[in-house]
Amino acid sequence: MHQGGCRKYLVGIDLGGTKIAVAVVDTVGQVLQRVQEWTRGEEGPERVLARINCLFDAALAKAGVSAEQVAGIGIGAPGIVDWKEGIVHNLTNLPGWRNVNLKERFEQRYSLPVAVDNDANAAALGEYLFGSGRGVRHMLYLTISTGIGGGIIQDGRLVHGAWGVAGEVGHMVLDPQGELCNCGNCGCWETISSGSAIARQVRRRIARGEQSMVTELAGGGEIKAEHVFQARQLGDELAAAVIRRALLYLGVGVANLVNVLNPERVVIGGGVANVGEVLFEPVRRQVRELGFGPAARAEIVPAALGKDAGVVGAAALVWNMLQ
Repeated sequence: MHQGGCRKYLVGIDLGGTKIAVAVVDTVGQVLQRVQEWTRGEEGPERVLARINCLFDAALAKAGVSAEQVAGIGIGAPGIVDWKEGIVHNLTNLPGWRNVNLKERFEQRYSLPVAVDNDANAAALGEYLFGSGRGVRHMLYLTISTGIGGGIIQDGRLVHGAWGVAGEVGHMVLDPQGELCNCGNCGCWETISSGSAIARQVRRRIARGEQSMVTELAGGGEIKAEHVFQARQLGDELAAAVIRRALLYLGVGVANLVNVLNPERVVIGGGVANVGEVLFEPVRRQVRELGFGPAARAEIVPAALGKDAGVVGAAALVWNMLQ
């Protein structure tokens, strides 16, 4: 039985370029109900916001929770977010989102406290409060998927920096002569070690005439990072070479961050991290070799929240604010 009037639930909204997920989450990070729908961002912000409102109502109804039982709403969004004001300045892969005040809109509609932040910061806080970061005070979170994102917890607090850009680790330049990144710089970390970078390198080498079983594994469709990892497992040399370079740089990047930030634990999530020890073993080795003094002791562990990282992270934003 739910205690009537007791505000013991959080609503986490994960606004993505592809899909929107909304979940009702309790105050220990357990998801009661989760609903999602395609974002269809090309329809513009107003239609997307209306879709979020429908999902919000649906999630509460499915969970059997009333608005009176909700303590607050958290929203994670991809792109540049003014976390203090709750304003989204522009969103990755969502056209027309310029200076939209999500905090104000949702506070006015639901008369509830609202916290808004970048999706990687949200996921970092989710892992820290409810996942693989529990029990430490200093943590670095990394998500390795289409790009590379991150969030920094120092002494139990999420670090935003002077202008909210702290944690944008995917744009560390590791190879100044490297590939052009979407951000306009060359050789950013995510142009080397992200899932899309791994797939792109393989596609490029096949286009130059090199042979690889990746083509067959993709079944004539688009080559993705998962196909490259499958091919590597089957002994494919091209796949092995591309992955070796990507993971070498992944380890170097993590070791650099460990030396700068000195976290007790580095939590790695995102689609590419699902390959498991293939990724974690070389990263741990690099950190042990390149870590400066006691910084090399940082634990490198998989994220715990999986597909719920976005919604639980968003809920963690508002829970953290209320605490």
